[in-house]
Amino acid sequence: MFNTEKSAPDDFDWECKIADRFTDNSKNYIQISSGALLLSVTFLHEIGGVPRDRPVKPGWIFIAAWICFLVAILAGTTSQYLGAKSLEWKSRVRRHHRAIIPLWIIQHPWPMYGLMLIGFYAGAILFTVAAIKGLPK
Repeated sequence: MFNTEKSAPDDFDWECKIADRFTDNSKNYIQISSGALLLSVTFLHEIGGVPRDRPVKPGWIFIAAWICFLVAILAGTTSQYLGAKSLEWKSRVRRHHRAIIPLWIIQHPWPMYGLMLIGFYAGAILFTVAAIKGLPK
């Protein structure tokens, strides 16, 4: 099923290609989460009927959605950084500075990627619920 006769440089090339896919995917989630933050404020003014000269009172569901989108943005950017550090570690390039991040996290960057996904989808669900509740009757 799997080709076990690959050489080590071949494996590293595949690691780089896969890491590029995850990085591109993280960028998409970061951009969509950023857009969702802006969209939710626009939603409150345009669809929710809050006049522009009045302060927005979003309610706890919108605030929770914003927090989730912010978590997705922060986790996504951290995931990109850890992905690069993981490739650096796998390349066995000697570095002259010490890592401040624990080696386990560099060797396993996936938890931050998972946190990004959880934050995004939780934010999307909360935004949808808040939007449905906030629609004019």
